[in-house]
Amino acid sequence: MPLKIPSVIGHRGNRNAQFYENSLAALNDALANADGFETDVVKSADGHIFFVHDTFYTGHGTHYELHQRLDEASKQLIGDRRIDQTPAAEIKKLRLKDGTPLPSFDDLKTMIAHYPEAMFNLELKGENTAETLIRSFGTLPAHDRFVLSSFNHDDLLLARRMNPAFPLAVLYEPSNTFGCPMYSWNPSSTAAYVPFSVEHLHSKTIRAIKPDYFNLNEYDLRPEILKAIREVYPQAKVMIWWWYTEPEPQRNQCLIHTLQQLIHENLLDMLAAIISDYPAQMRAMLNKEFGSYVA
Repeated sequence: MPLKIPSVIGHRGNRNAQFYENSLAALNDALANADGFETDVVKSADGHIFFVHDTFYTGHGTHYELHQRLDEASKQLIGDRRIDQTPAAEIKKLRLKDGTPLPSFDDLKTMIAHYPEAMFNLELKGENTAETLIRSFGTLPAHDRFVLSSFNHDDLLLARRMNPAFPLAVLYEPSNTFGCPMYSWNPSSTAAYVPFSVEHLHSKTIRAIKPDYFNLNEYDLRPEILKAIREVYPQAKVMIWWWYTEPEPQRNQCLIHTLQQLIHENLLDMLAAIISDYPAQMRAMLNKEFGSYVA
């Protein structure tokens, strides 16, 4: 039976030189040229949802980097505050480097209405974001195209308990890195980044979450790992993202070779989506190299 090649999800909408990441233009481009997007969910001090990447994990520590996303006037406006220390009215005045505002939950609702078949992978950033996001959805029906993902596995567990209908994706750091505190500015927080390991699939928290997806980096997209996941969670799928700078898809021979391996091992069906900085190019490459596998 023919296999369906993976969906393509735009990483932060679209991170290549044509668009600024997590901007409305980047998110809409991914919706127009791929199967959906991944974006970073943050909450304001007064409980409103916005989308911007405000933290960065280097493999050795966590850094708050909102200033790298903003224009000069916005840097002055927010000062040394984090998003979760700033009220929504002030966040709405901030501008990304491309001069546009931070996308809001109202923008997401508009996109959901205009693209009813798209996938929205919403990565929880900041502390205790799951509750705020789920409450923001209100009466919007949970659907398998809204995937909540996070490195903060405790926040995913809270999401599962609040609304079991939302599909959840566990994010792991590469297995060759070291974990560190997730919110280094809060010494009382116990949240930490977790490098992938087969042993951790059996942890109490992951067992309680019962993930619908495992978001792995390209380093850990290997047949033996997918087989280990399938053994413990037979219904779960995998998405991949790039830990280091992503090569342009048409030049990414490692990815092409890996997908050929998965086809050979009858595992391609486990790879639900590729989260790419180049969504349009990725879709074109998959169609060219693997189009014969589309069901």
